[in-house]
Amino acid sequence: RINGSSNADNYGDIGFYAVDLSYNPVSSTTRGATNYYTFAAGYSATASGSISAVLGGALNVASGDYSATVGGYKNTASSYGEVALSILNTDLPAASATSATSSAT
Repeated sequence: RINGSSNADNYGDIGFYAVDLSYNPVSSTTRGATNYYTFAAGYSATASGSISAVLGGALNVASGDYSATVGGYKNTASSYGEVALSILNTDLPAASATSATSSAT
């Protein structure tokens, strides 16, 4: 975790090979980079999907596997492979990895 935000009570357990550069000023068990190969940066960021990323902004959540949020405010990417940008973007209907692969072939 980045120096200056090391209060463990303000973050969930950091994930395997995760990088957490986020800042969370209040107690939480879910904030930060909490799954494997995740990256979290920004204010109160949550990267909890496997291989997910939060790239800046405030109160952004990447909870879907292979999902990401980029900047902005209160974006949520909870579906497989979803990307959310700007402000107040929320979920797309969930798609499974199997259905996404099947429709591509």
